[in-house]
Amino acid sequence: TAERLERLAYFQSLLKEKGIYTYFSLLGTAQGDGKDIKDGWKLSGLFDDELINRQKEFAKTLLSYKNKYTGTAFANDESVVMIDLANTMFNFKLGNSDFALTSEKNQKLLTEKFNKYLKDKYKTTEQLKKSWKVVYDDESIEDGTVAFNGNWKYGLYYDDAHRKDVYEFLGAVQKEYFDSICEAVKDTGYDGLITGVTN
Repeated sequence: TAERLERLAYFQSLLKEKGIYTYFSLLGTAQGDGKDIKDGWKLSGLFDDELINRQKEFAKTLLSYKNKYTGTAFANDESVVMIDLANTMFNFKLGNSDFALTSEKNQKLLTEKFNKYLKDKYKTTEQLKKSWKVVYDDESIEDGTVAFNGNWKYGLYYDDAHRKDVYEFLGAVQKEYFDSICEAVKDTGYDGLITGVTN
């Protein structure tokens, strides 16, 4: 809201007066939309197009905001030295944990994206079977039904090829997200540091 932005702007101006640099965490601890997304945007927000677009809008609104106390938009303020986006797809876990993907909608969406990745790479289920040791009878990349067991640390991998495909898929999702958000951030005129994690 306008009131909250002005309060933030005033606080940032006081920091700047004291020579204290600022960094913004664009995603922070956003915990979902109160309806379907219960697991937090740090997972769903990396591959759900609707949530990604909402992040871009937020970045634009925040960074383009002209601080009346400093006379400078946040994006152009040299005291704003770093922005972080989200953590990483490699925090993904199954089951009940801080980074568990619990949204059925987005479990389905991630499975769809995984199957598209497999289809782009292998073209057919028959070709996939030549690489993976195990592809179940009810799994088909043509039908989008190859299961995504993406818990990268503790997932049920059939073999090294299966594990490699999961890792490459998560990396591709991560890169697509970062490229997209970084472009939106830079479009505001910001040219400082951008990172994926706070630490």
